[in-house]
Amino acid sequence: EGVGLRQRVVDETLGNQIVTFSLGLDRQPTALITDAITGVEVEQDIASLAGFRGQAVDLTAFTMPDGTINLALTDTEQSLWLFKGAPNVAGTFDWSLVNLTELIDAPAIAGDLTTYQPSWGSVHIAGLDARGHAINYWFFPDATGWRFDDLTAQFDGPTMTGGLTGYVASWDGLNLAGLNEDGEVIVYWWAPPL
Repeated sequence: EGVGLRQRVVDETLGNQIVTFSLGLDRQPTALITDAITGVEVEQDIASLAGFRGQAVDLTAFTMPDGTINLALTDTEQSLWLFKGAPNVAGTFDWSLVNLTELIDAPAIAGDLTTYQPSWGSVHIAGLDARGHAINYWFFPDATGWRFDDLTAQFDGPTMTGGLTGYVASWDGLNLAGLNEDGEVIVYWWAPPL
């Protein structure tokens, strides 16, 4: 019962490659890379290739402005990990891994991950911590590394229980929305100078 089964979690496209990230019963991530033109498929055990030994709880995939494909995930210790896949000549990816929570001494994230990217090239990975605080990790190519903000604490705002989604308005306003314990929509937002 359940032997050899996997859970397909999320797809991301880079050029003519479709990358399907899945979790096995051991909660380890893998990547199935499909060439959209030829239909050739190659599976990569990205956990083994990058040295990830934890168990994934929640994940989200995205493409960075530098042309890499990324998988962000939380583990059972509530750390946020970032797998970065750089295309190689074999038609697959070379994978690296970093524990962002440890790297920047950021708050733990329990899950409910989402990503969003405005037109100026910053990358945002957000999730909820165990208290229901909206934690936003972010990176801007001209800045020195990843940073974070506890939006709930920073704005003395309400906590959330789930349903987190990040999105960018047409005028590059950043929005992070979720539900509170009463099922009401809560939105943290930031507007660029107009």
